[in-house]
Amino acid sequence: MVAMMKFSSSHEASERNAPRPLRPAPPTLSIQEHAPADPYGHGYLPSTGCPSKADGKTLRRYTKLTWCLRNRLTRPSKTNNTPKHSHQLHITSQIACGDGRGAQLVRCHLDDDQTTAYVAKIYDPLCYAFADAEEVPVDVTWLAEHDYRREAAAYTELKRCRQDGRFTPKYLGSWIFDMMAHGGGEETTRPVHMILLEALEGRTMFSLLESKEHLKLSLRVRLDAFARVLEAAAALRYYNVAQDDLAPRNVMLTGLDLVSQSVDRVVLFDFNEAVVLTHHKCWIVHEKMDRPASPRDRFWSEFPYEFRSWVYPLFQRKNTFKCWLLSRWGDDETLGGLTESEKRTRKCDHYEEPPPLRDDELDCELIEELNKELDCDWRRFV
Repeated sequence: MVAMMKFSSSHEASERNAPRPLRPAPPTLSIQEHAPADPYGHGYLPSTGCPSKADGKTLRRYTKLTWCLRNRLTRPSKTNNTPKHSHQLHITSQIACGDGRGAQLVRCHLDDDQTTAYVAKIYDPLCYAFADAEEVPVDVTWLAEHDYRREAAAYTELKRCRQDGRFTPKYLGSWIFDMMAHGGGEETTRPVHMILLEALEGRTMFSLLESKEHLKLSLRVRLDAFARVLEAAAALRYYNVAQDDLAPRNVMLTGLDLVSQSVDRVVLFDFNEAVVLTHHKCWIVHEKMDRPASPRDRFWSEFPYEFRSWVYPLFQRKNTFKCWLLSRWGDDETLGGLTESEKRTRKCDHYEEPPPLRDDELDCELIEELNKELDCDWRRFV
């Protein structure tokens, strides 16, 4: 049986975010290639082509469905000068779907080719939560378009830099299709945006943490995967994309084998908060270096706290993380150094390299656990 995406419809204002029956979407979508407009939100200058964000007072007068119907996307006009590719997209299973979760992820294939699987990320505003945790109304049409434009811009820039599929899933373009909607007793359509990505077989770091299966990996393997995450994030910035949401939920490990203690690839995804630093609307100063920055410099000021459970217990004491950065990348001449602005910041922050760690900075039980996990003296890693 084909598993179908689920989309909700809202009929009563009093049930703005309450659980409601989910209406399945058709398992086949007619998609057409689409060129996204300029991204907007943090990091980008306001633009005349960006939608305005509705306030809470306005949103309270609508249900989610009526708001989405009132603010539906405009279908791009067809011209002979801009031919568009089109496909029949066949949804085969859900990956991450549900009312209120935001963008929907489904597994699919195109046309009659069932041998190649893809992941479609669909930005239907009707699947976004119409209010936040504090019951403040959310402009779901503004947010869905915000996520779509930013993510498409990031993948497009990486493709332009010939880095498509190196640190991220391969990008197969952005698309638009018509979704059926029932409003006011009538059946109508709403254009919806989506992107198409390479389908990867793997596990996210978050799923491993949630199931505690990360503990089946040695600390040595977890440290190596963590190092590859930092290297990927630093490299992406060199290729003009600041991911801006580095967390285990956005990292996939492919070829993961808990028995052989091995990981093939470490892949970053989810770029709806990303900023393309060379975009003509980006206001962030981007100093181009001749090589990707070393994680030693990029992450010196702050440990990415979202990964604290992944690398516990090694980085639970003062200076340990900085010592590890130095030992891992201190002598790597293939990576770049600091930009001029970063050097000035370091000077203002009174930068100092940490002194070597001493045994008395860690308790005996922790030292014993580290030595066992790493199968050597823990000081060789810091």
